[in-house]
Amino acid sequence: MECKAAEINDDNIRLVNQLTQENAKLEADVLRLSQQMTAGISDGDVQATLISMRATNDRLVSHKNQMLEENIRLATKNGRLVEENEALLARIAVLVGDGQQHSSSIWTRFQAFKKIKDKSMVLVKELPDENTRPAASQEQLRTAQEQLNSSLKKKRHLEISEQVRQPEESQEGAARRRQDLMQRSSYELAAHEQAYEHAKAGALSRLNSYISSLAERPVTPRGQSSERADATLTPDQLMGQMMHTRIVPGVPQGELDEGKRRRQEAELAKAELEKKVAASRARHQAAAVGAAPALQGGKELEEQRRIAEQRQKAQEQVRAAYYRFAGKDGVGKFLQALGFQGFKSRPDDDLSEVFRSAIRFTQPERIPGPPKWDSIFTQAVHQKLQEWYSEWIANADL
Repeated sequence: MECKAAEINDDNIRLVNQLTQENAKLEADVLRLSQQMTAGISDGDVQATLISMRATNDRLVSHKNQMLEENIRLATKNGRLVEENEALLARIAVLVGDGQQHSSSIWTRFQAFKKIKDKSMVLVKELPDENTRPAASQEQLRTAQEQLNSSLKKKRHLEISEQVRQPEESQEGAARRRQDLMQRSSYELAAHEQAYEHAKAGALSRLNSYISSLAERPVTPRGQSSERADATLTPDQLMGQMMHTRIVPGVPQGELDEGKRRRQEAELAKAELEKKVAASRARHQAAAVGAAPALQGGKELEEQRRIAEQRQKAQEQVRAAYYRFAGKDGVGKFLQALGFQGFKSRPDDDLSEVFRSAIRFTQPERIPGPPKWDSIFTQAVHQKLQEWYSEWIANADL
């Protein structure tokens, strides 16, 4: 639009300049005609001068009419240009207003963008550092996971070890408690027996002392004085006489009654002590009877543990020999390495027959009365030969 307005303005300037030039020419022609008229009058050639002036005037009128038409056309064009300029100015004003509003909106958005950039955007030069952070975090997570798995494995291993060890420890503790109970019972029984023997010895000593004192002082028979008593009686005879003397109730018997009373007290004390010893023996026997199954269970558990250790040792020896001779099909060398020197096989026997002969040879029931270790070892060898034979058959089928 600005280019079009400039073009119209240039046309107006060109037309004004052209009109100015035409007016100057007309003035020059008028001046020339005036001079010619003056000259014609002087010369007397008026008719020719008038004709020439008329032609010139016609020409000027025609040219003037053309100029008027051109002026009308230019005025119309100028009016249209003025209207277009006014519309252009109005549109420019609208565009300027919209441009200012748009610029303000863009400026607001730019300020908001700057704030967002300052807070959350990452510069391009910082991207390598940002890329290394996830790798470091991943490495830390992997290390933490490995540590956690290791700790969980250790914890589970400890739990399994405790679960395996717990029954053995409880059984061993029960066996120890039963052993302590039997030992304490033995000590108590020995103490009761020792106390019984000591009390028995003291009672017998007192009884013998009393009998000796009675023997030294003979008892005067009923109705006789002590001087008339038989002083020649021995202590045994005196004791027999005391035992067979008939005691009459209500009749005082003197020192003989005192001796019998003391003897009865000693016998009662002896009987009471014997009852205590018998009760202690009964308790000891009951404890022994109650602890016998537990002790037997502890012995059986120990025997089972020992047998398990022997079986594991035998299996390890057999496994080592198997790995040594398995790839060579050396069944005979395998048995010889394990101490079975009596096995013989014929050269023309195939490997299947050799296996069957070896399995029959190592049957535990074929060995007459072997020790327990030999039977466990033989059973391990027999089982390994059966497994070996099964593997050989499977590979042969393939």
